[in-house]
Amino acid sequence: MTAEELRSLVAETSRVVAENSREVAENSRAIREMREESERRWEASERRWQESQRQWQESREEILASRRETDRLITSLERRLGEIGNAFGVYTESMFRPSLKRILRERFGMTVITAPQRFQINGADYEVDIVGHAGEASDEVYLVEIKSQLREDGIQQILEHLRRFQQAFPEHRGKKLFGILAAVTIPENLRIQALNQGLFLATVKDDMFELSTPADFVPRPFGLRGLSPGS
Repeated sequence: MTAEELRSLVAETSRVVAENSREVAENSRAIREMREESERRWEASERRWQESQRQWQESREEILASRRETDRLITSLERRLGEIGNAFGVYTESMFRPSLKRILRERFGMTVITAPQRFQINGADYEVDIVGHAGEASDEVYLVEIKSQLREDGIQQILEHLRRFQQAFPEHRGKKLFGILAAVTIPENLRIQALNQGLFLATVKDDMFELSTPADFVPRPFGLRGLSPGS
């Protein structure tokens, strides 16, 4: 290889090296720019995510606060409705108790009428709104429950009282117990259910309670041996 050829080779090699260096520099710059852009995008995404988390947390706290307030209002409303219901029940009892006592005296001949009658069996408390009988010589006792609106649990309540009553009052054991359900409103299905259980029904007429059992109704005498509510 001549000196001229060697110079040409060195010059060409230098040129190639210079071009490669430029390409490497450009590639490095491009990679750096891509990395910087990726970092900017990641940081922007991170900021958006953090903002979303902050907004979600604020929304969650607002929702929880709203739910707590709603629960508080519901609880307050339920308590208020319960107070109103109890007050209406007391009002119903006090307003219509005289007409029920009249029914016990005039319709059934009861001479001893107590209201209310409380008793306890096995630690459980019971209260009958009105109890009527005609003294020791009488073999009949009438238990009256007064409701503003009759519900199924009202039927079960008086049946439970009829079943338990003679345990607390042995002086009435062996007597015939009759149940009277008195309610301002009685749904038809519960009216039929109560009559099928042998219970007298009384509803409001002209601002006083009147018996509303059909003419062919046959009451069930509870308390006798072999007879109990639901038998």
